[in-house]
Amino acid sequence: MPLLFIDVNIAPDQTQRISIFDGDTPEALALDFVLKHGLSERMRAKLENSLKIQMEDIDEIKEQQRREREEDEAEAGALN
Repeated sequence: MPLLFIDVNIAPDQTQRISIFDGDTPEALALDFVLKHGLSERMRAKLENSLKIQMEDIDEIKEQQRREREEDEAEAGALN
Protein backbone atom coordinates (compact mmCIF):
# COMPACT_ATOMS: atom_id res chain seq x y z
CA MET A 1 0.00 0.00 0.00
CA PRO A 2 1.50 3.37 -0.98
CA LEU A 3 2.47 5.81 1.75
CA LEU A 4 1.81 8.78 -0.50
CA PHE A 5 0.77 9.75 -4.02
CA ILE A 6 2.30 12.74 -5.76
CA ASP A 7 0.85 14.15 -8.96
CA VAL A 8 3.45 15.66 -11.29
CA ASN A 9 2.58 18.10 -14.07
CA ILE A 10 4.69 17.01 -17.03
CA ALA A 11 2.95 19.30 -19.55
CA PRO A 12 0.37 22.07 -19.25
CA ASP A 13 -2.43 19.58 -19.81
CA GLN A 14 -0.83 16.34 -18.58
CA THR A 15 -0.34 15.00 -15.06
CA GLN A 16 1.24 11.72 -14.01
CA ARG A 17 1.17 10.14 -10.56
CA ILE A 18 4.08 8.80 -8.52
CA SER A 19 3.24 6.25 -5.84
CA ILE A 20 5.67 6.25 -2.92
CA PHE A 21 6.18 3.03 -1.00
CA ASP A 22 8.14 2.33 2.15
CA GLY A 23 11.79 1.89 1.19
CA ASP A 24 11.63 4.05 -1.96
CA THR A 25 14.30 6.71 -2.42
CA PRO A 26 13.80 10.14 -3.99
CA GLU A 27 16.74 9.54 -6.32
CA ALA A 28 15.39 6.28 -7.73
CA LEU A 29 11.81 7.56 -8.01
CA ALA A 30 12.89 10.72 -9.84
CA LEU A 31 15.21 8.86 -12.21
CA ASP A 32 12.61 6.23 -13.05
CA PHE A 33 9.97 8.90 -13.63
CA VAL A 34 12.03 11.08 -15.98
CA LEU A 35 13.24 8.06 -17.96
CA LYS A 36 9.69 6.75 -18.31
CA HIS A 37 8.35 10.12 -19.47
CA GLY A 38 11.35 11.39 -21.47
CA LEU A 39 11.97 14.40 -19.24
CA SER A 40 15.13 16.46 -18.81
CA GLU A 41 17.91 16.27 -16.24
CA ARG A 42 16.69 19.63 -14.94
CA MET A 43 13.26 18.11 -14.31
CA ARG A 44 14.87 15.11 -12.59
CA ALA A 45 16.74 17.39 -10.18
CA LYS A 46 13.62 19.44 -9.39
CA LEU A 47 11.52 16.32 -8.91
CA GLU A 48 14.14 14.66 -6.72
CA ASN A 49 14.27 17.74 -4.48
CA SER A 50 10.48 17.86 -4.18
CA LEU A 51 10.33 14.15 -3.40
CA LYS A 52 13.01 14.53 -0.70
CA ILE A 53 10.93 17.19 1.03
CA GLN A 54 7.73 15.15 0.83
CA MET A 55 9.45 11.97 1.99
CA GLU A 56 11.10 13.76 4.93
CA ASP A 57 7.61 14.79 6.01
CA ILE A 58 6.51 11.15 5.83
CA ASP A 59 9.49 10.09 7.94
CA GLU A 60 8.68 12.74 10.56
CA ILE A 61 5.04 11.61 10.75
CA LYS A 62 6.06 7.95 11.06
CA GLU A 63 8.52 8.81 13.85
CA GLN A 64 5.88 10.81 15.72
CA GLN A 65 3.42 7.95 15.41
CA ARG A 66 6.04 5.50 16.70
CA ARG A 67 6.73 7.69 19.76
CA GLU A 68 3.02 8.04 20.48
CA ARG A 69 2.55 4.25 20.29
CA GLU A 70 5.47 3.73 22.70
CA GLU A 71 4.01 6.28 25.12
CA ASP A 72 0.57 4.64 24.90
CA GLU A 73 2.09 1.21 25.56
CA ALA A 74 4.08 2.55 28.53
CA GLU A 75 0.96 4.15 30.00
CA ALA A 76 -1.03 0.95 29.48
CA GLY A 77 1.72 -1.05 31.18
CA ALA A 78 1.77 1.33 34.12
CA LEU A 79 -1.97 0.86 34.62
CA ASN A 80 -1.71 -2.93 34.72
